[in-house]
Amino acid sequence: MTPNQITLIRVLMGFLAVAIFASARGGTLTDAYANLFAVALTVAAVALDAVDGYIARRKHLATPLGAQLDILGDRVI
Repeated sequence: MTPNQITLIRVLMGFLAVAIFASARGGTLTDAYANLFAVALTVAAVALDAVDGYIARRKHLATPLGAQLDILGDRVI
């Protein structure tokens, strides 16, 4: 898996977390679990930020497009 693919997954995870937060409006137990899942997605997306940077540097796969996608991922999260 390339760093750019990981970054795109991060972006999608961020949008999915926002969608889950938006859909969980009430105070039911199901909404609490949905919010918890959205938080877990956000934490995983933040952790993947370190992973994609590490892989890009370690395997010499850094590209200008990857740098721009990484900034996009940071902004979304």
